[in-house]
Amino acid sequence: MSLAVGAAQVALAAPGHAAAPVRVAVGGAPTVPHSAKAAAAPADSTKLSIDIELKTPTSAQLPALAAALNDPKSPNYHHFLAKGQIAQQFGASAAEVAAVDAALKAAGLTPGPVSADGLFVPVTATVGQAKNAFGTGFAGYRYAGRAVYANTSAPKFDAAVSADIAGVVGLDNIAYAVPHHVTSGKQAKSTVQSSAVKSHAAVKSNTVQPNYAVPTCSNINTIYNSPSFNLHDGTNYYTADVLANIYGTGSLLNGGNNGSGVTVAVFELESYDPGGFNDLKNCYGISTPISQVSVDGGPTAQPNMYTGVGIESALDIENIATMAPGVSIIDYAGPDWNLNSTTDTQVLDTYNRIVTDDSAKVISSSWGQCEAQANPSTISAENSIFSEAAIQGQTVIAASGDSGDTGCYDPTATSPDSELSVDDPASQPFVLGAGGTTMHGLTNNSMVESAWNSVQTDGNGHYYYGATGGGVSTNAAPSFQQYVTAAGYSAHCAAAATSGCRQVPDVAALADPAQGYVIDEYYYDGNPADTGNYYNIIGGTSGAAPVWAAIYALADASAACQAGTPAGQAAPALYKAAKTPDKYSVFRDVTAGNNGISAYNAAYSYPANAGYDMATGWGSPMAPGVVAVACAGSVESAASYYVPNGPTRILDTRYNIGGAGPVAANGGTVKLQITGQNHVPASNVTAVVLNVTATATHATGYAVVYPDGSAMPATSNLNWVGGQVVPNLVTVPVGAGGKVDLVNESGGTVQFIADLAGYFTTDSTSASTYTAVGPVRAMDTRHGIGVPTGKVGSTSTVSLPVGGTTVGSVTIPSGISAVAMNVTVTAPTASGYVTVYPNQDAAGNPVTRPTVSNLNFSANQVIANMVIVPVGKDGKVDFYNGSGGPTDLIADVAGYFTVGTAGAKYHALGPDRLVDTRIGLGTSGPGTLGANGTLGLPLPASATAILANVTVAQATATGYLTAYPAASTRPVVSNLNFTPGVSVPNLAIVPNSGQVDFFNGSGGTVRVIVDLGGYFSAS
Repeated sequence: MSLAVGAAQVALAAPGHAAAPVRVAVGGAPTVPHSAKAAAAPADSTKLSIDIELKTPTSAQLPALAAALNDPKSPNYHHFLAKGQIAQQFGASAAEVAAVDAALKAAGLTPGPVSADGLFVPVTATVGQAKNAFGTGFAGYRYAGRAVYANTSAPKFDAAVSADIAGVVGLDNIAYAVPHHVTSGKQAKSTVQSSAVKSHAAVKSNTVQPNYAVPTCSNINTIYNSPSFNLHDGTNYYTADVLANIYGTGSLLNGGNNGSGVTVAVFELESYDPGGFNDLKNCYGISTPISQVSVDGGPTAQPNMYTGVGIESALDIENIATMAPGVSIIDYAGPDWNLNSTTDTQVLDTYNRIVTDDSAKVISSSWGQCEAQANPSTISAENSIFSEAAIQGQTVIAASGDSGDTGCYDPTATSPDSELSVDDPASQPFVLGAGGTTMHGLTNNSMVESAWNSVQTDGNGHYYYGATGGGVSTNAAPSFQQYVTAAGYSAHCAAAATSGCRQVPDVAALADPAQGYVIDEYYYDGNPADTGNYYNIIGGTSGAAPVWAAIYALADASAACQAGTPAGQAAPALYKAAKTPDKYSVFRDVTAGNNGISAYNAAYSYPANAGYDMATGWGSPMAPGVVAVACAGSVESAASYYVPNGPTRILDTRYNIGGAGPVAANGGTVKLQITGQNHVPASNVTAVVLNVTATATHATGYAVVYPDGSAMPATSNLNWVGGQVVPNLVTVPVGAGGKVDLVNESGGTVQFIADLAGYFTTDSTSASTYTAVGPVRAMDTRHGIGVPTGKVGSTSTVSLPVGGTTVGSVTIPSGISAVAMNVTVTAPTASGYVTVYPNQDAAGNPVTRPTVSNLNFSANQVIANMVIVPVGKDGKVDFYNGSGGPTDLIADVAGYFTVGTAGAKYHALGPDRLVDTRIGLGTSGPGTLGANGTLGLPLPASATAILANVTVAQATATGYLTAYPAASTRPVVSNLNFTPGVSVPNLAIVPNSGQVDFFNGSGGTVRVIVDLGGYFSAS
């Protein structure tokens, strides 16, 4: 009985004692490298700096929103959030933060204030406190010459708040960030006199050069060309002006874009040398401002080339400043990496400060750590931060590493790790990973690059290996990479059949230290005679990242980005360009070399080959093209079908039809409603075909037609001089609310006319697809081709049989719904216009001539315009001469439309500028197309034809331009006719054979501009 009573007393007493709290594990323990050797565990007094990442009801949506805002196909493209909105929409509430703080304090920890984005709580603790608070042990190791530690199990939290915790960063220090530069050892005192640094003013004028020119620094060549070094610019090193020529930034600077108004943030874990930076600025004649923000106390070691402190910072800061001298730079500096090995928490805090400050829209990082050894909680936390950057429209670029595809290899380790691994953060989905190349040649005309993979030898005979970082990441494949499978992908991506793997790098630039970048930094080795500012030649992918950062700063400063939004996440737009004809004006493909370092026992070497590869990504930059695609506010349409409709006049600002005139000078805009009227449906319309005419012009200028609601592209559709009447066919994507914008970019007012010819739609019902032909001459009244010989009389009509005919080797079937023709007026005897329209409708009824025009001309003028005209039952097209005198007419057929889905579908783009020989866009460099010369534009073979607005400018002789597929013999046709000094545009629909050629049929030189409006393909 007494035993029973005792038991009851025990049972009754139990509720009176505090129950042990239920604890839930969050995350896991880090992976310990195979080569790490067990050592003494860290002392309980060892201080830890920890970040607790919070999980909120909406934080998991960050990556999806970041992807949507940067997907060119998304309707939310570039609708970025403003500073502070992330904390409001995704950050933890005050109550959530208070609950986590209380739980941490109850566990004996000291939490700090929540981060500006509301997603991280900093904690200070010792190892002993962390053991008790998180219920985990700690083990010690010897790894890569360092004493390191790691938690032995996942940290645990009170069940009441565990659902609010996403992860813990800072419980280990196995992996740590290192700079990705390689020194050449070729340091040289900049300019000395009496053992003191002499101002560069002794060699170069002290006057600051205008930043709108390519900066030069002759002193570098004076020193390195001397017999002491016998090194040469463009072979053994590359100065900023030579790189500007190679990568195309020079044309942007000379065109008035130096990056002014844009701020670039550099991520650093060391001090930079203001004296060296000023020394280099004086030599280059630039005045780029810089400021510093210290994070977590910042660095303390003084910059010194001799000790290696500040080399990375100098490479990053000086590269950006000399390539985009108008920018402002903020150096975000975390604690010194080479003193106590900067912790993951300090790295995370530095990135988070850059992003939450949101003071810079371009972020450059030349630091990284081996992904395979990184703590998964660190990788996850970084992903959240870089998602935030993408949501705010910030462009993040990181070096891909210098250890080839063995990113964990440490040559100082007793048993180096040769596993295949990429580097973080270049492998992060919202970061543009920059790999490295070796140069072969100096100028654009002869320049060839290969994947960087080399061995260096110092003066003591020591070997240093290096190669462009790249390979397969453990991160899932982002949407922009899901169609990309580089060589070696399937064999090394464990998730290839499911989520896929992120591939690295995305792009590349110069990285070989044997021909690297020249930096300027203070040097002190203890000998006063050696003290001073020194040059040094530095390589590594640390050089490539700031090159791309400078280009993106120029992009953000361009007119297109300034009129719209910052470039934002770089990769989606670049990968989109790589899928389209834009590719050939954006990248210089690198097709030689690999990134496997044989001395590191790499199990595989990722090769550089045509297209995308995991050694150099898509290749090195062609800056004007990068800027064009970075700032294009366009969305590529889905595959679309053509519906002929008209011709019908839907805009005439002279009579307030569709819009009021006159249209004001210098940016006056007409917003023209396309959908929901004039037999154009209210939905599913992707693009519209308009014949646009500028009349009542009062000053030289041009017109831009583009989708409403997007950034105005750096393209043109019509060009005129005061007093001219100029038409041109325009095919343009339909923008917000079914509208397109027509902008007057001239110094005087103008009247716009637009005649609807048809539209493209995703609805295949009763719609047509395209067949490219020729081009072939179907009519020439001068020679009796297609119609009887003789001029078309005043106010007279000639009918051309098109459907059911054979022209040369081209047979056009009966029953076509529309035809695309380039129509030319030549030898007119009076001013007037031409109207092209179907002779019959689909039912066989005669068609009344519509009140529209396709060409406007003056006496003796030769002028052309592309026409897409419906074709009726009888297969004939009528040409009406609305002038007071006879004229000759020419018609060259480019293709035809037939009802059904068997032909090619249309994909509306941009418009995007592909070629501009004035600035070297899409060509080997700025220049002209010579007399009887041909310019080749490579294009993806999947495009059966392209639709582009082609402009000839600065012609020195009268002539014509012919666009045709390169695989064919040049046909006897023309696309536009020009005279000296007049810019002449015309729309061209050109069959594609993998390359389209442009022939200058004149005795003089011309400048050629090609603006891509879309392309046709089988799918």
